[in-house]
Amino acid sequence: MVCNEESGIKKATELMKQIAPSCKFVDDSGGSLLFSIPLDCPNEIAPLFKLINRYSDSDSNELKLES
Repeated sequence: MVCNEESGIKKATELMKQIAPSCKFVDDSGGSLLFSIPLDCPNEIAPLFKLINRYSDSDSNELKLES
């Protein structure tokens, strides 16, 4: 993920925790955020890719979870 503002970093971190509760924040450098998801939690990876695909197919510049 790439975030340029502190509020975006906080929102992205909260969103990641909702999608993948076992994720760990690893690093932020130059606006890029790096998270890791344990290999024994593959069920948390698919929702992340679905969100990314939905975002890339939309005109919005904001990631949102489906309600």
